[in-house]
Formats: sequence, C-alpha cells, structure tokens
Amino acid sequence: MGRADIARVLYLDDCKPSGCVVYPGPDDARINRSSIVERQIYLDPFSHDDAVWTDLVACMRRMYDPFELEITTSNPGDAPHIELMIAGFPQAVGLVHAGGAAVAPCPQNVRDNALGFVFASAIEPDVLCWSAAQESGHMFGLDHSLHPLDPMTWLAPPVIKPAFQDANAACGETEARPCACNVQHQNTYEVLLSVLGPRQAFRR
Repeated sequence: MGRADIARVLYLDDCKPSGCVVYPGPDDARINRSSIVERQIYLDPFSHDDAVWTDLVACMRRMYDPFELEITTSNPGDAPHIELMIAGFPQAVGLVHAGGAAVAPCPQNVRDNALGFVFASAIEPDVLCWSAAQESGHMFGLDHSLHPLDPMTWLAPPVIKPAFQDANAACGETEARPCACNVQHQNTYEVLLSVLGPRQAFRR
C-alpha cells in the first residue's frame, strides 16, 4: 500500500548555521531550487532555541507516525527526499502574511525532491508544528481542510494534539469550496495512506 516510486524521506532543515540560499527554477530540494521563488533568496537560520526545535521534530514524528515516512534532520544530500526549510521570514519569497509556502500536487503527482517553507522567524513556537505539518502535507498531496482538528485547517491552530483525521471533510480556508484534484471531500489520513502507506520499516 502506498506509492512505490517515492523515497518517503522528509528532511526538516533548520538552515543552521549560516542560513539557506534558494534558487528559482523547477523544484529540486537536492540543489535548493524552488518554483515558488522568482529570484535567488536567503533565509535566516531557525531563530528559536534548541528546545523548540527538539519539540518541533518530536511533534512532526508524532503527526506522521501512522505512515511510512522517515523524518530526518540530517541532510540527505543527493538522495531523493522531500525537504521543508523551517527558517526565515515570508518577505524573502515575496509574501507578507504567510506562515509557510509549498506547492500542492494531486496525490498521484507527488514527486521526490519537492521543497517547501515554514517561515519560523515569523511564527510563535506553539504553532510551528501545525505550520510544518500543513506545508509538508501539501507536498504529499493534501488540500486545506475545514476539519477543525486537522493540521490542514486554516480555521485556527488545532489545540488538542492535532492529527491527520480519518474522516471526510470539506476543503477550504474559511468556508467550503471544491477540493482540488476533482474530489468532493478530503480524508487527509486516507490520502497520506495512499501516498506513503502504513508505517512498517521506519517504526521506532
């Protein structure tokens, strides 16, 4: 179960110690290239303390625990992976009020080496995990959800140990709209299961 053609590795990059330089072009996390940026940009390194980073990584591992996904903080280099840079301000990519940015393909079009962003310097520590789960969720084929406990919601940061919900929910930001990819509703748990499969080899 799950896609056989993707590596199932998510790299959380704090851009330490010297920040990250990102180049415009077709997405390729191996060479820091992103279709989101229109020019070469620089992201300041992760600005919160080490304890916040440790909590964030642990929270992301809990979020994805049901699925076959390795979450690493070590750069995979040239090996296929999906990367989330958790650093800097949204203004670096030409945004103002944004906690993150990522391209959201349909589940069947998820590909290795996508690159997304969480603008940690503009986000309070208690919503970092929610933002990171949402942006990484986009790269794994998820739309925004109106389920109030799902990390893909815009309604408010979920406050009771959020998880990808095994329930059909309308898509949208603040009100219902058609989901992307020609589906009527979205079950974020089932979508991730179809892409990643259930956790097996990476179970801790």
